[in-house]
Amino acid sequence: MKACYFAFTLILLLCSGPCFCYYKGSKFMKRLHPKASTSSVFTDNCPQTSFEFPNSKQTTDYIRVKTRIPDLPKFTVCGWYNRYEAVDQDTLISYSSAGGANSITFFVTGANDVDIFINNEHVNEYLPLATKREYHICMVTHAESTANSYVYVDGVLTDVFNGNNEKVVKGGGVFILGQEQDNRGGSFATSQSFKGKISNFMLWTRALSEEDIVKMYRNRCTCPTDYLFTLEDKNIELFGGVSSIQPHTCN
Repeated sequence: MKACYFAFTLILLLCSGPCFCYYKGSKFMKRLHPKASTSSVFTDNCPQTSFEFPNSKQTTDYIRVKTRIPDLPKFTVCGWYNRYEAVDQDTLISYSSAGGANSITFFVTGANDVDIFINNEHVNEYLPLATKREYHICMVTHAESTANSYVYVDGVLTDVFNGNNEKVVKGGGVFILGQEQDNRGGSFATSQSFKGKISNFMLWTRALSEEDIVKMYRNRCTCPTDYLFTLEDKNIELFGGVSSIQPHTCN
């Protein structure tokens, strides 16, 4: 009994302070929040974008980003997502480069699992995301530092995993939302298409801090100004039935 009490007390001490621990797969893990690589300058007039993907089980509906992607030793992607139904695999992000078809891939399987690929390294995480509800999701990677990736849902650090193997994500690839690429720029599968709404998606070529992410979640009209791209008309091509819909209005 004394040994158990000592172990429990030790865990509480380790989990106190600026870091905290969580239980996952019979292990306690210390979750360190990433620090911003540079200080953030925010705008209160962040570009507002929103797109609807109306069809399921198809390979025609997607958004292709025209902005050239540089090499990414670190990056942050954030967006608001509303899945209309729990199909086989709802693909939110698919980036294919010289490093492989799954240089960056993020899709939700059913209602309880998220599959993430970074540099073709795969992790499967339990992350309940209900349908017909909007979530703010951010993923932060920092290969130059911890080689960890961080997932935030509605401003809360939800998961930490080591999935990028300390490799830089190669630039010059094809960035698509709504379909999963098995070959660069195509080879989509009907079972991996997204049906729902994506709003205010953007990418930064650095690791944003937890404070940055919380601030964006609390106020959709604000964001760090040094993003690489947003889904403004000049940066994207729409395919199939994807349509631009009325975004959030900023005063």
